[in-house]
Amino acid sequence: MKTKPKDKMKMLVARVPEEVHKAIKVRSAEEGKSIAVVVEGLIREYIQKGDRT
Repeated sequence: MKTKPKDKMKMLVARVPEEVHKAIKVRSAEEGKSIAVVVEGLIREYIQKGDRT
């Protein structure tokens, strides 16, 4: 899932435990994705689930 370059972007800052950061960094690298792309995908999935409830 990629955002189009022309889309306006906002920055989101979230504090997570060190082990969570390390785990997402490793997993996203294994998948060849940036952490930002993974997090955006998870947020979009969360939003879509909310629309179904």
